[in-house]
Amino acid sequence: MSSPIPELPWSDDARALRNWFIGYMVVWVAGLALAIPSNFDNITILVLSIVPYIGCIVYAYKVQDALNRAGLYKPGAWQVIAGAVLLNPLIAGLFIPTSVMWVASRIGRKIRSGSIPDPVSQSDFTPLAPRTTVPAPAGEVAAGIRSGRLRAQWAIALLYAGIGLALLAIISGMAQLNTLGQVVAGVKLPKGAEDESQIREALVLALHGIVFIGTMVAWLIWQYRAYANLRLIGSRQTEYTPGWSVGYWFIPIVNLVRPYQITKELSQRSASHNDRDQISESGTALVGAWWASYLLGSMALRVYSGLLDGATSTSDLIAATKAGLVSHVVMLISGVLAILVIRRIMRFQEGFVTATSPAMSMS
Repeated sequence: MSSPIPELPWSDDARALRNWFIGYMVVWVAGLALAIPSNFDNITILVLSIVPYIGCIVYAYKVQDALNRAGLYKPGAWQVIAGAVLLNPLIAGLFIPTSVMWVASRIGRKIRSGSIPDPVSQSDFTPLAPRTTVPAPAGEVAAGIRSGRLRAQWAIALLYAGIGLALLAIISGMAQLNTLGQVVAGVKLPKGAEDESQIREALVLALHGIVFIGTMVAWLIWQYRAYANLRLIGSRQTEYTPGWSVGYWFIPIVNLVRPYQITKELSQRSASHNDRDQISESGTALVGAWWASYLLGSMALRVYSGLLDGATSTSDLIAATKAGLVSHVVMLISGVLAILVIRRIMRFQEGFVTATSPAMSMS
């Protein structure tokens, strides 16, 4: 009797990628079937295919990241995100997930045939040791520490999705400006062109809003775990509790300052292994730049929403669209900086888990 086929470190993510890809193809093909006969006047279903496409990219990223970390595939996971941004999901979105699924399948066949070593017994993730030269004493390390790697990966994946949608919103906003400019100039547009432009803008904004909410949830789940880890290592001291590190985001006025202070503390204490005497100032500028861009983007978004709600003429819509472009650009920058902040903190916190036990949960 033949031995059972072993599960590979990326098998679950590969199956999830396949399921999301099937969903994406169903919606995408249905959207094309409705859009082509109408000369692409009806693209609502086609645009909705972006939702399952985001799921495809998240799991394609995870699969390629696992293959890269196992030393089985040279291209890094960042190339999945770059490809997703460069390739329009409404036209060529199938290339990224199909290529990742093909590579994973090919490598899996080689492993099972014995052509390349089986990585199942090896860790597909190699935690990075912290750069600090002040490790926490063995007696100070508590067994309750758990890695926030998986939570961080979800937050980063959603941030990448938000960056992609911000780029899409910028492109859509520029197209909207062009359409409105032609209206002001008296150019006769095809019937319904102006309405279609506004519908497209509304869809892009709705998708961006959904992803933003998901990103905030993922960020707070990751932050809670990372902040809780600080209370289990080194001095075991923090300025706030893990619960309040999340709760302060929802208190008006206070949430203009406290989340920055908490993230700054999280970065500093993680860098020093929460040493009772040494507080690292490195990375403070990065956290400050992220928070400043987040606040500016949020304010620009509020201005945009106000102008859009009060728009009664074409000139009002032009002003609102310009404000929207500014908010999308700033929030895109904020997303990039947020990814760098998470990666910096996790680079140090993975050392907590390494120092505690190699068998700790990676959730």
